Amino acid sequence: MAAEEIQRSFRVETRLAPGGRRFAALTRPRGRSALQEEQSLASRQKILDAAEKAFLENSYASTTVDDILRRADIGRATFYRHFSSVFEVAKGLIDQFKPGFLELYEELGLMGSPSTSQVEDWIRHHLRMYRETSPFMVLLLEVSGAEPEFFPILTALAKEYMSRLSIGIPAFRQAASGRPECARAATAALLLLQNLSSFCYLVVLRGWDISEELAIGIIARDFVRFIEEYGEVEVEAAQAV
Repeated sequence: MAAEEIQRSFRVETRLAPGGRRFAALTRPRGRSALQEEQSLASRQKILDAAEKAFLENSYASTTVDDILRRADIGRATFYRHFSSVFEVAKGLIDQFKPGFLELYEELGLMGSPSTSQVEDWIRHHLRMYRETSPFMVLLLEVSGAEPEFFPILTALAKEYMSRLSIGIPAFRQAASGRPECARAATAALLLLQNLSSFCYLVVLRGWDISEELAIGIIARDFVRFIEEYGEVEVEAAQAV
């Protein structure tokens, strides 16, 4: 072990000897060292990278733990130290892509009161991200079709999107509030997001023969109508108070 690694693995601790004399001793820190943590993260990423290749080559449903082990060149014990199943690995991959989409929804949320043209540009950005991450989108669909317990994760993801939109848009803030009187706004918002997601999926992954620009204009109009209608409701409620 190199000298700098030894220094990272040990620390100097003052101890009390019989008779009351103090002396310095080298001790290992409790828990993982920085080096061990780094190695653990590297192993986990190696598994995720191998799984991504296996899913692309075999599909999610056909991929086994052994397929991942072979591509990652690791032992079974190392795999189970990080993941309990192929499903858990898939969720780990999905978590890697999630921040980019959360930032995308926050981008619109920060506009506050976006115009139709701004929403159209944002939808185009949304489509580009679908195209750039199409292997991930395929994985998302395969996992949702094969794993019933994945649906709550998708539902939670939609709520996270809504939370990012609610940063600066009152209509989405109302929809994300969880208040019983805002159930209509919440339902309308979820349908809006689902419509956008279905459009991107059909265009990018199914080659839907539709005019993208016409569809973008229609969806953007629906977003603006929602923002205006439910934003006014929040203003009226605030004035009433």
